[in-house]
Amino acid sequence: PADVVIAEDPLQQRWYAGSVDVWLRSYHDARQYLYTTDGAFRDIYVSSIFAGSRSMLDSLVGAATGRAWLITSGETYPARAYFLERDQRAWLDSIEHSIPPAFVARDGVTTVYCLNCASAAHEPHAGPKSPMR
Repeated sequence: PADVVIAEDPLQQRWYAGSVDVWLRSYHDARQYLYTTDGAFRDIYVSSIFAGSRSMLDSLVGAATGRAWLITSGETYPARAYFLERDQRAWLDSIEHSIPPAFVARDGVTTVYCLNCASAAHEPHAGPKSPMR
């Protein structure tokens, strides 16, 4: 319950994996699917927070009281320049080059990363609900 899930395709991940806290997408592409509540943009389908910048992503991962997971998308991969802002792509590239995947799907592209598993490994994961939810 304290884990944070970041996904490029939160609607699809919601169907298969459960709730998604953060949507990784460019504002240009996402804007028609966003609403504002409590000063934050959220997507209209699963209510995940829209993370439009690398600094916001770093902040959300840093605030996680449990593990922080990233789920990439094979569907958006060929057009990442369209679907992600430059600093979002740089953030994602840095993760892909520095953290081994926890899972790689059969398409060879869709990947799951645990962003802070080394630091969260010894912490209990039954605690207060994530502030993102």
